[in-house]
Amino acid sequence: MKRIIPAAIRSKVVHLNNCKGQNVYLIGTAHFSKKSLGDVTELIKNLRPKGVFLEMCEARMEFKNEKLLTLPKTFKEFREWISLVRSEEGNFLYLIISSYMSKLVERIDTTEEIDDEFSVAKEEALKLGSVVTYGDRPIDVTMKRAWTGLSIYEKLKFMFALSIQSLYVKFFISKADMNEVVEEFTDPSMNFEEGVRIFERIFPWMTACFVTERDMFLTIKLAQSLEELESGDMVAVVGAGHLGGIEKFWNDNQELLQSPEEMSKLCHTLMQYPGSNDGKFTVRDMRAYAKRFLKELKQKRSQGNRG
Repeated sequence: MKRIIPAAIRSKVVHLNNCKGQNVYLIGTAHFSKKSLGDVTELIKNLRPKGVFLEMCEARMEFKNEKLLTLPKTFKEFREWISLVRSEEGNFLYLIISSYMSKLVERIDTTEEIDDEFSVAKEEALKLGSVVTYGDRPIDVTMKRAWTGLSIYEKLKFMFALSIQSLYVKFFISKADMNEVVEEFTDPSMNFEEGVRIFERIFPWMTACFVTERDMFLTIKLAQSLEELESGDMVAVVGAGHLGGIEKFWNDNQELLQSPEEMSKLCHTLMQYPGSNDGKFTVRDMRAYAKRFLKELKQKRSQGNRG
């Protein structure tokens, strides 16, 4: 029986396939968007895929360290809080980004849980007996790589920029404005690449770590998950900002995506952070990698523009 993507959401779906003829239907979503919840539900119900792939890791499905978001009231609590923040590289970045996200959530007039479209997708998948895959890089790895790859100056610049943005959101953005912005993210005509390029000029390594590297990781995990199904198709639910990057990496790297060894090798590289590999991978290694990665990325894009 041929299954058809509903016309109302067809423009939001990217179709990919592998050498075995299996199909992937990528749908881009906006977090906190009720429209995205409906789009995801409709796509899965209509396509009845054998597998559903989520741009999530297990840690993001359940916030593990609520103490990080609880500001200390006594000197003893302050020492414990500092110890917790310093216990692992990346906790501090998690704290400041989570604090900023909480400001955004306060301005959204909704009762939905964060990333609720992924919970909805999982629920629909389980109803159909579909295989559910969490395909994102673990959030703690992303945070550690992002934070330790920055110089002291870059860390201060990022914290200052986020503080100014938080104040702007708090005092100048109404709930109506914020809800309008959220729903605009579901519009296929939205130019996410331009927004990424602007952010990349200011914070190149943060952009590479949170967007470019994760696009690569998600694409590899998507290819591996599809291969594990052996037959049948898959619906992949990802943030709209990852849609273009995943599609491009999939189309440009078919040779790599057909080599289990090469995929595992690249995944291993993207999972390294200071303290990993039995402590052999250091902060110096991370910063050297960040510089090399950004240099190679700039060269590739320069060559692409000339082509």
